[in-house]
Amino acid sequence: MSELTVDLFTTLDGFASGEGAAAYFGFLGPDLERWVHDELKKPQLLLMGRVTYTTLSTISQSRADEVSARMNELPKVVFSRTLQEPLAWNNTRLVKSDLAEEIRSIKEQTGDPLRSIGSL
Repeated sequence: MSELTVDLFTTLDGFASGEGAAAYFGFLGPDLERWVHDELKKPQLLLMGRVTYTTLSTISQSRADEVSARMNELPKVVFSRTLQEPLAWNNTRLVKSDLAEEIRSIKEQTGDPLRSIGSL
């Protein structure tokens, strides 16, 4: 069964911010940047919701940097009952069914680790 990792960025005092906040609270530094690059190199299936999909697909499709190129390559699953196919971001599958059931099914089917990305 595939492992599921959930990334949630917070400050040491537990602060987290939602929509409209700068990525990594505006504090991307060399250590965090290296971690992001290292983690993206690993095989994985990215899981996300509609808001994260909409935000990241717009960013990744419009840039030519290494992180965006890797995000475009990775297989992705987006959970949404409002998005419609075809989805613009390549390697993305839309799931409208029950989230918990689908994740259980994906964990049993895939060999690659699963990673949930996004924020509040």
